[in-house]
Amino acid sequence: MRINPIPYLLPALMLSPVLEAQILPSQTMDSQDKTKSTTQDAHTEDPSTPLPFGVSLGSVQIDQALSIDYLGIGHQGQSKQAIPSDLLKMHASNTEQHTETTLLKLDYWLKPYLNLYALAGQTQVTSVATVSIDSAPSAYAVGSPNWIIARNVHAQYTSGQLQNITFTRNGNGTTKGIGFTLCQGLGQWFALLDTHYTRTDFDVMQGSISVWSFSPRIGHRFVLSGEREANRPPFRLNLWVGTRYQDLQQNFQGSLSNVRIPSNLTTLATLLAKTNGQITVKQHLKSPWNALLGGQLEFARQFNLKAETSLTNQKSVSCAAEYRF
Repeated sequence: MRINPIPYLLPALMLSPVLEAQILPSQTMDSQDKTKSTTQDAHTEDPSTPLPFGVSLGSVQIDQALSIDYLGIGHQGQSKQAIPSDLLKMHASNTEQHTETTLLKLDYWLKPYLNLYALAGQTQVTSVATVSIDSAPSAYAVGSPNWIIARNVHAQYTSGQLQNITFTRNGNGTTKGIGFTLCQGLGQWFALLDTHYTRTDFDVMQGSISVWSFSPRIGHRFVLSGEREANRPPFRLNLWVGTRYQDLQQNFQGSLSNVRIPSNLTTLATLLAKTNGQITVKQHLKSPWNALLGGQLEFARQFNLKAETSLTNQKSVSCAAEYRF
């Protein structure tokens, strides 16, 4: 029986930032090639295998819902005060995040069934949170700075100004990551398992997004032309379905001046600015599992285009162009 390890690769970034999206070309390897002494021999003697090195440029857009694990506000130079234990009582009912990432990826086929890769790029993030804020002025000494803030905050909460308000935060960051893919095939069918880690560090606020991703996929290769013609480049279409699990941890800490406060909350904004307010936020994905659908078009052994989308809990679209050598 002829068994062909046909690998593909699509690291999904978080921004993540998310981040995420490259697919390696398919490969077919006869059983006798497995006896070759080195991986380089296999790449050289079997033209249906991918060339050992690859460089690709891709773009990823992600819309996802986040849950807030921790929200704290303090003053610059002082220890942070947990929310809602002291000054402000804050509740975030909904957080949505949109990320756009441009990635450059380098990869190498260490074995016919094992690909190693590293990636780097830039990420833009826009987060929108729905928050309600209240306070208890009776907990502080009358006339103290905290009492003044608490009294104003509670008055605005009672009037409805601080209920279900929208806060927006924008940021740019640098994304880096590493990963590997394991693969196996049977005839024109293939299966793979991709695992990678990425981290995005942001410039405006002291923050980062860290993502561990685990993605099994199964698919089929369609040979359109050129498979058995020595002087004609292969033209193949690869389609697959799969699922992705992401462990996303998002942490931010910085000045409240970097958070866009609605214009109707000028009193609160002025009070917080006078105290040099600092905010700390920790978040994670609401739904870590997502279904995947993707495809790749191979024009030649050196060039291919890839795309993948997620249409369940996390809405994402990714595409990339790759050159192999």
